[in-house]
Order: sequence, then C-alpha cells, then structure tokens
Amino acid sequence: MSARLDVLAPYLLDHLLNITSEPTAMRVARLLARAELLPARYADVDAAMLAWFGHEAHEGVASVSACHDFGADFVPAHWLRADPVHLRADPTRVIMFDAESVALDADESDALLAHLNAGFADSELHFERAAAPTRWYVRMAAPVSLALASPRSLRGHAVEDSLSALRRAGALNRLMTEAQMVLYEAPTNLARVAEGRAPINSVWFWGGGTAPLLKVGSRGAVLGDDALLAACARHAGIAHHADKREFTEVLRAVTGDALLVDHVEPGDFDITRFAREVLTPACAALASGRLASLVIHDQHGELLMTRAARWRLWRRAGVFLDGLRRARDEDTQ
Repeated sequence: MSARLDVLAPYLLDHLLNITSEPTAMRVARLLARAELLPARYADVDAAMLAWFGHEAHEGVASVSACHDFGADFVPAHWLRADPVHLRADPTRVIMFDAESVALDADESDALLAHLNAGFADSELHFERAAAPTRWYVRMAAPVSLALASPRSLRGHAVEDSLSALRRAGALNRLMTEAQMVLYEAPTNLARVAEGRAPINSVWFWGGGTAPLLKVGSRGAVLGDDALLAACARHAGIAHHADKREFTEVLRAVTGDALLVDHVEPGDFDITRFAREVLTPACAALASGRLASLVIHDQHGELLMTRAARWRLWRRAGVFLDGLRRARDEDTQ
C-alpha cells in the first residue's frame, strides 16, 4: 500500500526541546530520531494544508471558506476574507496579531461589524461574519484577486511586505485605511483599550479570486477541528472528521492518503496526548503496512518516516535533539 499520512503539528519540535527532561518526551524523541529531518517546504500551517489539497496559494480561499461557513454550493468570486486583526506599529515594523490571539469574542465581533457597516453605509460594501467571531467577509462590487497570506499565517510576524503588496492593489489599500479610521473610534475598541486589551484596529483582506479546483487524487480522509481544513475538505469532496479521537479508527479504514491537523496553536501542547493519540497509532499503521510513509510538518522542518525507518534503532534521541536545536537556531537567525 502506498498511502501516506501527513500530520500538521507546527509547534511539536519547539515543545519537545523545552521538555526533554520528561520521560514521555524522550520516548517520543527516540521514535522520531528514526525519521529523516528535512527542510520545511511551507512557510506556515495554512500553506501546508492548502498544498495537501493541491492548491499552492491563498488565492481563492475566501470563496471556499464562505461556501462552508454559509452552507452554499457556490459563492461568487467577489467575496474577500476581511478578518479582524490588531496591527501593532513599532518604530521599524508593523506586527500582525490575529483575532484569536487577542481574544475577540462574539459580542465584540458583532458590535464592531455593526459599527463598521454603519461607517460604510454610503457604499455598496457589506461586512459580515461566519459562525466564528474571528472570520469576517466583505462582498466587493467586482472580483479581486489577492494572494496575501492569512492572519493566522502572519501572527506575530512583521507584515511590511504584505502591506506593500496591498498598497499596490490601490482600491483595497484605501478601503483598509478607511476601515482602520472607522474602527479607531468604535466603542468596543475604546472599551478594550481602557481594559488594557489590544483593539481590533484593522481588517485583513485575503483569499480573493476564483475558488480553486482542489485535487482529490488518492486523498482519503482529513481529521482536525479546523475551519479552513473543513472548508477545503467540503470543497474537494473528501471525508472530514472534526474529532481527532477518531484517528485510530480512520487509519484502520482509510484507503488513500490522509491528513491530520493536530495542533496549530503555540500553547498547551500535550506531548503525552500526541504520543498516545497520534504517534503510536501512526507507527502501528506503518508497521502493519496500512501506511507507506508518515510526514510530520513542523515550522522548523519535516520529519519523514517510512516502514524501513522503524528499524533504525541505532539512532539516538540526544543526537536527534541536537539536530533539532541547530535547525531551530538556523530558522531564528
């Protein structure tokens, strides 16, 4: 069988390096030491997820996610994601924080959207949100092709390059500036600032363009409680399992490639849970022949494990962890 399992766990290796004194961490390190550590091919978890579905850019994702969020079979290409964000201006750069990282709740989201739409009452634009308070959309008068990355991808990063691309878009840059002016005086933001919390001071346009034709091929199933994952699976016609606890059962039945989005937030990573619920059943599927390969995608690199790799018992956890530290140090230089 040639089935492959991809696991997106971008913070696994950082967490592993921080808890090397724990017995479970060393057991995981001994297993992972048998894998090949390869350079990371994708800049962020969203890019890796889209690539698994055969789509190499964020362009057109707004239509895909809108279909999922609003239960539609077809959403015109003039929709854009306009997600709420906090942009922090330092003396030399602008840092992005997505709405998840600054804890935007549903009541605040609704109040901000009402204020924003009131500010654009004289235009044809209308902002609205999905079930999640952090996913906003705007319906443009005409399709806009825009390949900017998602706020989650840019979280904590400088966004000057993206802002330069947005400025070249002309009308969208003016629209973002106008939205910033409206949001600046929103009562919800004034209250957040008074409480010492970061205001939602901008929207972030991304995902515009025609919905991509996602490739299915030998893809069998995807797992994970992630909105973008669910939207892409729906668009591609691939079985989606939101509950990761179904992982072992899915592995037993899957007849094609599988994708598990395990943990895409930096905090609260549980290495014991990862070992029990992900690594152990994945290695068992390799041993039984249900899988030909396992690839774990981390922000610092990719770990490729094949059936033959299971027998590399001579590889030591300490050497493996030293290699991880070097890879991480090179990434942060």
